[in-house]
Amino acid sequence: MADIKKKLKKLQGDWEESEAAEGGRKRFKDGDFTVKLKSMEIGESKASGRVQLVTTFEVVEPEKYEGEEIRMYNGIDDKGMPYLKLLCNQFGIEIPDDLADLPVVVEEFAEDFDGTVEIALVTKDGYQNTYVNEVEGVEGDDDDDDDDDDKKKKKSKDKKKDKKKPEDDDDDEDDDDDDDDDDDDDKKKKKKKGDDDDDDDDDLPKLKKKDKDKKKKKK
Repeated sequence: MADIKKKLKKLQGDWEESEAAEGGRKRFKDGDFTVKLKSMEIGESKASGRVQLVTTFEVVEPEKYEGEEIRMYNGIDDKGMPYLKLLCNQFGIEIPDDLADLPVVVEEFAEDFDGTVEIALVTKDGYQNTYVNEVEGVEGDDDDDDDDDDKKKKKSKDKKKDKKKPEDDDDDEDDDDDDDDDDDDDKKKKKKKGDDDDDDDDDLPKLKKKDKDKKKKKK
């Protein structure tokens, strides 16, 4: 014990000059980050011993944190499995039927993936949680497909409208035909009325002749 004390006294100067090392998980300011996927590894937590997926990101933006690492932990247990499956879906990782093959699948995926990821850091109940908002080349492609589908639907509707236009023209022609029929009916009515008027005129001379004959008889 005496020897240890002597040695410690000799180290007194170095002790006073040295600074404490940074330890524990580094905290970042809450907000949105653009990152690159650096690695995905499945192992055991040193604290709890639970099996978990550790995803390591490298910050691209904000610039003040560029190059820093952010780690995301997903426990492979009853509570954590739904979120792990969500993460795999967001990245487009095909989950193997045999869970024992998952470590190799995620490691190979991380090695091949070279896109960027949009994440958000949110502190809740004293813990800073990491959420994946968007993965380049996965969600973006889906949006493009949706846009293409919308364009196709719009074109199809426009074509249907164009096809209906000639039918509308036919309807107009039918209306014209109806108008023509109405005109013909009016003409026929006028003609018939005219004929009736002519017949009345023909009767006038006969009436006048009868009147003359009556006058002669009176004389």
